[in-house]
Amino acid sequence: MFCLWFLKLDSASALIQNLADLLVDSFARAVAEAEELAFIAGTGHDNQQPEGFTKDATLAAATVTTAAAGAVTIDKRLYCLGLADLSFTSPTTILNALYIVRG
Repeated sequence: MFCLWFLKLDSASALIQNLADLLVDSFARAVAEAEELAFIAGTGHDNQQPEGFTKDATLAAATVTTAAAGAVTIDKRLYCLGLADLSFTSPTTILNALYIVRG
């Protein structure tokens, strides 16, 4: 099986632009995912990382515990980021959600 494809010059230009956009988007997502992981589970300044709020004892002690029904837990947050496996969660849960934060 083979495919024969004639490529016009304007099509090649559009293809190159689309490929460039895809690479920029993929790189931006990879950087954002690494930043999220470091923020959540960073091992500290000795390792050139931020103090992750799940690893640092001071940050963990400063958290506020709530008993509200259906409260979002850290396990659910990590699952949404694709960093934890919650086998009891519905398979329809959105995995790898994209968060846009303005600061």
